[in-house]
Amino acid sequence: MAPAARPPGRRRHRPYGSAEFVPKPPPQRGAARRALAALFSAARTAPFWLLSGTFAICGATTNGLVKTHFVPAAHDHGMPMTAAASLLAVIGVFDIAGTIGSGWLTDRFDTRRLLAVYYALRGVSLLFLPFLLSATVHPPMIFFIVFYGLDWVATVPPTLALCRAHYGDDSAIVFGWVLAAHQVGAALIAYLGGLARDALGTYDPVWYASGALCAVAALMALVLRGGGRRRPLPDRGSAPRRGGPAGGGQVAKRPNAPRWKSSGPRAAAAGSVPRASTRPTTMRWSPPVCTACTAQSIQAGTSARRGSRWPGPGCAGRRRTCRRR
Repeated sequence: MAPAARPPGRRRHRPYGSAEFVPKPPPQRGAARRALAALFSAARTAPFWLLSGTFAICGATTNGLVKTHFVPAAHDHGMPMTAAASLLAVIGVFDIAGTIGSGWLTDRFDTRRLLAVYYALRGVSLLFLPFLLSATVHPPMIFFIVFYGLDWVATVPPTLALCRAHYGDDSAIVFGWVLAAHQVGAALIAYLGGLARDALGTYDPVWYASGALCAVAALMALVLRGGGRRRPLPDRGSAPRRGGPAGGGQVAKRPNAPRWKSSGPRAAAAGSVPRASTRPTTMRWSPPVCTACTAQSIQAGTSARRGSRWPGPGCAGRRRTCRRR
């Protein structure tokens, strides 16, 4: 019987995309303790309560309200139960497209404003819903179903991005507690909605109150700080642009040049070597850095001296001087 093959980590194989072998980290214990510590730490900050409040309203206006009370409300207006349930299923279909599109928008726009727009549009749609309910399925009702489906879980990507911006490594744990607020809000409105229907004989006040809650959630999202526009990383393989700012008011960044070790009397005697992991202290290139001169100095294995010039073939006659601070 052939022996069982060892896993790649035990055979000291490099992980895919890594330049060197990375040992497997030891398992971390105390998950419950870390979850509670992250909760107590986040509870002392305002963004946690704002995100929890907005997500509680999100759960109240989706799972707690529409998912629970849409079919009975439509049946109150004479619509057959099967037709109302089919409309609710269509909301779930468009929910998939809305969530994917929201993730794409979250990577490119201000997450706070994006979240505020989602809640504002959801509130407006809920305010119009009492006028759309009838015994038959008509085009305005279809428009509401499609629109509300696109906005159903669209609030999740911006909320998760804001958690990541505010809480870093603990963002996943904090988002789990924020999601708990989502479920609490859903449970509350599911109970209160049915209570209002039994007391008043109609769901209309519930729809209006939910629209007002969405307006409050939009304001809470705008109060949040941080989580601005997320720009994609620059393409380091393309050549940097020269001149003024690039399109859209953004200045094209050059690739990171190697950083130089401090050169003092002892370093000069021993011969200083460029290192990529050390920060510059007493020496720097005068901007902009000439990549041709940098390559020449790396090949020579020495650092630039004060007042020295590297005319290099890529300089095109420009003067590049390395100066001391």
